Amino acid sequence: MSVNTIYGDDVEKCYGEKFRYFPKELITQEVCNKAIELYPYNIRYIPENYKSLELCYLLSKEQGNYLEYMPIGFRTFDICFNEIAKLKNYSLEFVPEHFKTKNLCNVAVENNGMNLKWVPEELKTLELCDLAVRDEGVAIKYVPIELITEEMCEIAVKLRGYILREIPLEFRTYELCKLAVINYGSALEYVPEKFRTQQLCELAVNDCGRAISYVPEELRTFDMCEIALNYDPTLMQYVPEKFKVYKLFKLAVSVTNFKNRNEYIKNYIPSGFQESLRKAYSVKGEKNGN
Repeated sequence: MSVNTIYGDDVEKCYGEKFRYFPKELITQEVCNKAIELYPYNIRYIPENYKSLELCYLLSKEQGNYLEYMPIGFRTFDICFNEIAKLKNYSLEFVPEHFKTKNLCNVAVENNGMNLKWVPEELKTLELCDLAVRDEGVAIKYVPIELITEEMCEIAVKLRGYILREIPLEFRTYELCKLAVINYGSALEYVPEKFRTQQLCELAVNDCGRAISYVPEELRTFDMCEIALNYDPTLMQYVPEKFKVYKLFKLAVSVTNFKNRNEYIKNYIPSGFQESLRKAYSVKGEKNGN
């Protein structure tokens, strides 16, 4: 029975992304070649005995990451280099160690900074690490500590503030932490306690209300609480008792996205304020009055 007999006019789709469901008894070299032609990532579903050196070489010229699906024996230097040379390719992990030359590693990192993770330690230079971090800030976690510089740390947190968590403590200065929380308020979580000043905490909460959870309670202000609840009314648990007043509760109820405001009132508002807030928003309580 032929493929066309079973799939008719839908044969192209079967060869394409649906190839994973292709009947095993109908798979031939021709079918595999066609599947790759229509959708290169079908290499994931092709039986090992149909993965030829020629097929792997053709794949290495296509845009995408295919090296991990190629048999080890077919990962020649040329095929590996073709894969690594693709923009944003992350395949250095799958390159045999004896092919990881200085030039190949430089090309890999230039195309995707995260490839630094798979560069042999002896090939990691200051220039290469700097290149990696400029491309992908989080790559700083793969930089040997003796090669980390203040400039490198600054570049990393400017790209993504949360990368502060990857910065060694000895490099987390007040200015670096400030840069991080301006970029990403919740980076306050990774700021050393000694640097969590009133100013820094305000900057963090202004960027992201959820950052209030990392603000020392004695530094939480009424304004911070308003910003936090406006961002997410379920952050009520981080509001100090002295600020739990009707004005704040009313704000929280007004912005809640709970389908049933009564549910929010019941779960987050002190019992003494619940009835007045139900009346303010024409919310009906449950039969038992809760």
